[in-house]
Amino acid sequence: MKKPLLWLISALAIVAVAAMVFTPMGCPTPAATVEQAGPLGVVALDITQTTATITWNTDVEATSQVQYGETTGYGSTTPFSAALATSHSVTLSGLSPGTTYHFRVISEDASGNLIRSSDFTFAALPPETLPVEG
Repeated sequence: MKKPLLWLISALAIVAVAAMVFTPMGCPTPAATVEQAGPLGVVALDITQTTATITWNTDVEATSQVQYGETTGYGSTTPFSAALATSHSVTLSGLSPGTTYHFRVISEDASGNLIRSSDFTFAALPPETLPVEG
């Protein structure tokens, strides 16, 4: 009776070794697969002539930063906030009235996974015009 049990254990070991040997190199195993969701609900709020608040959420705690400018080349970046959170809010200031801005959000989780949103736009409110009396 010991032979069948020994044979079964040996067969299982061979199958396990064969699975390791014949796994294609470079193919991630399910345990190594990391799915990274992008920022969710990216919105520009409280837009004035010179400020706007950018908000977004992440599915894990992460840092906050926004790149913005008049083109998709951006040109300006907010200070990096190392505070880990799932709800993010960054205020942009020094905007020019009536100008359209492109922006994207950047977050990095505690494991170093960096995510960037796609490009979004908003327009700062135009300068106030005084009615002409006459």
